Amino acid sequence: DDGSATLDWMTQEQERGITITAAATSFPWRDHQVNLIDTPGHVDFTVEVERSLRVIDGGIAVLCGVRGVESQTETVWRQADAHHVPRVAYVNKMDRPGADFEATLQSMRDRLGATPVAVQLPIIDDAGLHGVIDLVEMQSVVWGSDPTGRLLETRDIDAIHQDAAMAARDTLVDAVAAGDDDVLAAWLDGTLNATALRAGLRRATLAGRLIPTLCGASRKNRGVQPLLDAVVDYLPSPLDVAAASPNHFAPSNDPSAPLAMLAFKVQRLSGGEPACFVRIYAGTLRAGDRILNVRSGIEAQVSRVVKVHARDVEDVSAVFAGDIAAIYGVGHVATGDTLTAPEAPLTLSPIFVAEPVARVRLLPATDTDAARLPAALGALLLEDPTLTVETDPESGLPVLAGMGELHLELAVERLSRESRIAVRAGRPFVALRETIRDAANGRIEVNRPVAAAPVQGRTRNPVQFAAFQVELAPLPRGQGVTLDLSRSGLDKTFTSALEAGLREALDRGVLAGHPMTDVLVTVTDSESHPLDSTPAAFHAAGLALRTLLPEARPAILEPVMALEVVTPDACIGEVLMDLSVRHATVRDVTARAGTQVVRALVPLRSMFGYSTDLRSRTQGRATFSMTFDSFDVAAAETSDALAASARD
Repeated sequence: DDGSATLDWMTQEQERGITITAAATSFPWRDHQVNLIDTPGHVDFTVEVERSLRVIDGGIAVLCGVRGVESQTETVWRQADAHHVPRVAYVNKMDRPGADFEATLQSMRDRLGATPVAVQLPIIDDAGLHGVIDLVEMQSVVWGSDPTGRLLETRDIDAIHQDAAMAARDTLVDAVAAGDDDVLAAWLDGTLNATALRAGLRRATLAGRLIPTLCGASRKNRGVQPLLDAVVDYLPSPLDVAAASPNHFAPSNDPSAPLAMLAFKVQRLSGGEPACFVRIYAGTLRAGDRILNVRSGIEAQVSRVVKVHARDVEDVSAVFAGDIAAIYGVGHVATGDTLTAPEAPLTLSPIFVAEPVARVRLLPATDTDAARLPAALGALLLEDPTLTVETDPESGLPVLAGMGELHLELAVERLSRESRIAVRAGRPFVALRETIRDAANGRIEVNRPVAAAPVQGRTRNPVQFAAFQVELAPLPRGQGVTLDLSRSGLDKTFTSALEAGLREALDRGVLAGHPMTDVLVTVTDSESHPLDSTPAAFHAAGLALRTLLPEARPAILEPVMALEVVTPDACIGEVLMDLSVRHATVRDVTARAGTQVVRALVPLRSMFGYSTDLRSRTQGRATFSMTFDSFDVAAAETSDALAASARD
């Protein structure tokens, strides 16, 4: 909270007290090596979560004991579900006023559709969190007066807590036994002990059936040791999960197996050459080894292999399957690249990268700054694939696109601090899309003369000819563009040319030139001529698809955000009134511990500067979080304004 977290090593993280970039470390615990990746919670840095989830085997979901599930929790939870990541949950800040362990569990059930099961109960006294009741061992763990939280002792459960502990233990056993015949049998015959219960809970966790849930107060180091015990007890080793997951390469613990690893992050840790973070799935990697980048086909020699702790690195002789490390000397490697032994190439499943939703024009102060800007932007884009750059066709200025206002603000700040380029950002504007609302069909033909050419000793005036029958149909939101040329009847060369033309036609919509999305294009027939049809003709015919788009009722799409505001009761009226002005659709308002929680959908265009405005309206007493929800059709009265704002 105060910027002192060890893994928050970037200057911007320390200044703002937030996590911006995923940081890695490793440490021993109970004769195991734990590889830890700490990820940001803010939605603007969602790629850091996505690429970390791609390479981890298990996760710890950290929730606030006061606020419970927040909107960014829902986003990260969905990402973890998509990657089939087994996880435990940790309810933090249980020393805060208003913290409620059971209410947090219920919010997990209600908002995440999760099945949390308490393996601890908090022991709270006048001084805050005093200890926890271990429901597996049925004993109390207390920290006493030790300010560091390192010294803990186990005791019998106090009589005042016995009834609650027994009831919670029964709930835990019921949940595990419901899907585990071994635990059920031991429970029925009276032989169920802590070891058997822990083993059954591990099986349920690996299967994704239950979420063991613990609690603590991390700022006081209370609850951290039992949490690390839970990591060892309930979360998988690399060999437990990878073979069962269709998204992961099934690893081998044979160190002589062919090397296979995934590059999941590129970052300059302390200036100079960027480090490439890798997860090893099979084999052994040493400095000096040659590796193949399967995407580019380029071989390179690894100059260094290091273990990373925040920004500090330690050279190691070798890393093995299951390890996370950083390597140097491998040239241009991008997020999601598969790196293998040259003699045994394979491709691991890629890393999903979300589309940017906000944009700013960059205005360099001098010609020198303008000349240095492309290289600096290239370095940023290599580290963060959710940043993109294009050139404004009217002003010629570079346009930087990212995941939100904070994301872009920090990127521009890094250009100034790290690359020492004097540059300022223009007013942020949303990244728009265009789509169609109706189906349409038609015949598109290109039939135009070209320069005369001699044919068999005489001159003829040929034409370029290509024609095809096409159907357009809208797709559900988030589906992108789908081209179906399976019925075109064209050969491979003409098909490739037509597809390229169609995609190029959809790169710029007919309303305001924004990329088209959520469109199905089906080519149902085609015509060609043995002399006059060429790949260029079919490419041009594909481009002519734009002539059909107006018949499909095109529309502008704008990004819509899921907003959650936590405000004191006294400020709820002011917050709701302001959201109404911002064209928000309020989904619900719930009361919790003296506060009101407002959940709403709101156009991103209305939310620039909201942080400052909310702080002013509530005297700094309200907070908010915001995640991307979807692109949706902009209201008719705002479509023209949106299109114009992108040109300003």
